[in-house]
This record gives sequence, C-alpha cells and structure tokens, in this order.
Amino acid sequence: MKKILSRAFLCSLFVAGPLPARTAGAQSAPFRVEPISALPTAGTIYRNETAGVLLVRDPQAAGDSFSNLYVADLQNTGVTPQDLELHGPLLYYHSGTGSFAVTKMERGLDARLAGRLYREGNFNGTPLLQLDGSPLIEVSAQAPTPVHPVENTLPAVESLASGVAAARIQKTVEQLAQIHTRYHRSDGGKEVPTLLAALYQEAARGRPDVRIETFEHESRHTPQKSLIARIVGQKNPNEIVVVGSHIDSINQRDPYARSPGADDDASGTAINLELFRLLMERGVQLDRTLEIHGYAAEEAGLVGSQEIARSYVEAGKAVISMLQNDMNLYSKDGKMKIWLVSSNTSDLLNEMLGRLISGYVGVPWEKRRLGLGSSDHSSWNRNGVHAAFPFEDPGASNPRIHTQNDTVEGASWEQAAAFARLSLAFAAHFAGIL
Repeated sequence: MKKILSRAFLCSLFVAGPLPARTAGAQSAPFRVEPISALPTAGTIYRNETAGVLLVRDPQAAGDSFSNLYVADLQNTGVTPQDLELHGPLLYYHSGTGSFAVTKMERGLDARLAGRLYREGNFNGTPLLQLDGSPLIEVSAQAPTPVHPVENTLPAVESLASGVAAARIQKTVEQLAQIHTRYHRSDGGKEVPTLLAALYQEAARGRPDVRIETFEHESRHTPQKSLIARIVGQKNPNEIVVVGSHIDSINQRDPYARSPGADDDASGTAINLELFRLLMERGVQLDRTLEIHGYAAEEAGLVGSQEIARSYVEAGKAVISMLQNDMNLYSKDGKMKIWLVSSNTSDLLNEMLGRLISGYVGVPWEKRRLGLGSSDHSSWNRNGVHAAFPFEDPGASNPRIHTQNDTVEGASWEQAAAFARLSLAFAAHFAGIL
C-alpha cells in the first residue's frame, strides 16, 4: 500500500539548512538538501536560486538510484504532494517561494504531470528536469572567445544575413506542423529525426566536411533520437560551437493529441535549417566546428540535450558556446524585438549577442528572466558551457503553445528571419567564417 506523506513531515522539509530527503516510503533519497551559500558546494546536482536550496548528491548513491528521477517546477500551480504521489514516489517537496518537488516517475507518467503543470502554471518552457545525478559545472568567469571580435561588422556576414529567406523558414515550419504530434513517444515524434536528417543531407550537397547523424537516448527512456548536423572546422576542428532547438512537441491535455508545435519549437528547428542551408549554398567554411542540434524530448525534461551535453563534457570536448532557438514566431504587439533570456544563461555571452543584434539584425534587444520553465540551453549551462537563449518576449509569450492551436496562424515570419540572422552572425563570429 502506498504511504501518504504526513502534513508534519512535509512541513519539516521546508526549513533553512541541510535536510534529509525522504521518499514517500520513508527511504533515503540519493541526495541531501542544503541552503545556497556563497561558496560552491561539491556534488551539487540541482540549484534553485528562487527557493534558495541545493540538491547535493549522496556520495554513496548508486547511479541507478537516479533512474526516472525528475525535478518538477510547481510555481503558480495547485499541485499538492498527494497529487505528485499519483505519478510515483515523492522524494522531496519544497513549498513556498520557488516551490518544486523531486519525484520518481515511470515511463509515460512524465507527460501527465507536465500537462497539468503546463495548464496551471503558464510555463514558457518545460517545467520538468530529468535528474541524472551528474554534478553541476560552474561556467567560466572568462567570456567565450569568438574567432572574429563581435565589435567588428564583417561584410561577408552582412552578405550572408541578407540571404535569409523568411519564406523558406515558413515552409519548414509548415512541414513540421503538419505532423499530428511530435511527442517524443509517438510515431510522429520518432519519425522527425529521419525527416530532418534527409533535409540536412539534401542541403549539404555532398560536402565532405559535413556529417549528419542521429543520437539515441534509450538509456534516458525515450525512443526519440536527437539530430546532429556537423560542419567540421578547417583550422580548429576540436573546438565546437553549438546552435540548438528541440524537435518534439506536446499537447498539455493529452500527449498523443494534435500538437502542431509551430512556435514551440518548429520555429527554432526551421531557423537552424535555414542557417545550415545558407552556409551550404554560399560554400562557407569555418575555422571551428559548428554543430546544429535538434534535441529529443525537451518537453519531457530536457532529456536529449542533457545527455548530449553531459556526454560531450565527459569526452573532454571543447564546447566554446551554445545558442538555443526555441519559440521565435510570436509577437503580441506585432513589433519585432529579440529578448535575451537572463536565467540559466551566460551574461557575458548575452552582451556579445547584443552587439551582434545591433550590428547585423537591426532590431531592438533587451535582457529579461524567463519566469517559468526552461529550454535546452539550460543543459549546457549546467555543464559549464556559456549558453544563450534568444526568445520572443518572456513577459508576453505565445499563449497557444502546448495546445492544438500552436499553428502558423498569426506567425511573424520576418521576426523568425531576424532570429535566423542573429544565429548566422553567432555562427560566423564564434565558429569563424573563413
């Protein structure tokens, strides 16, 4: 019989100081809870600035103790501990400011919980984070170094940026949005990587410095694969610059229901394909390696990007910087503006992107926190990489995401083209156009 956490026990969890984390069955969890301090805490696997707490891995915890473990952001929702226990054992619950929980969920239950959180919390990004027990890595205090200084406006990049085709971005978004759903466990979701790989192969035109591959995530319990399109650098191929998006979608009422995901995130995926096509059409070669990633199962807890980012770090790969394109079509007031998300990103990189926007895009820009949720940039930030997340207005983002109404209706294709020009400038300066 499943035990229910007592009210007294739940209250005991919300105190300032190190806490024992317990499951609903009163078994020890593979982490302890500590207040955030000025000094880094070794073994930290999750940090919540709003709540003011850290989750620190138990040194004795086995790797499989983190299987199917999720952090759920509960802010602005009415989700209770009893609700969470319907999805699996509850390991930790933090009430009050920055409320969140750690829970263990079997396959498929993550979509149910995510759906409720989306409905009640009005999240801009995913409210779930799959917790694998890997320690956080601090981002360097030194700014990432571009090949070409961002203060310089390069004629070659201006010429490339002028070639961005809004109509081509629209065509790709419409093609992806026609799929019934790209939910990571659905047939459509499993087919998306193959479709995208074919589009990238066609655009590559047989160039020998291009590699198109998929990345399996069976160990992370998703059948959806991620996509990696790699343009190998000519001078420093071991230095990598990443531009990402996520290729899944979700309907908050029913994960298998209609979910076109035009803005979230066919838009970012189409922008990245446009970036690649332009580089191929113009025969551009790069100093460093540029990788364009399409991440699996972002809506299920940043699943694909977390595994890829962690695997790169463990392999010792030198990732210089990362930019995530996710939700770039919507503008409430019809005015184009690029917002640089300041949460879980590198402020140093954001300032550099601001210079690129001013130099190549010609639209206003501003920094703002993403109130609720996150995207795949967070996975790289957690692994010590300077990451950025240019976004539509975090304070007035698309209200139709995660529903059947996230379609191309009302989309600003010129705004999408502006994000594409920024992505192109980022790639040209940081990967180094030759």
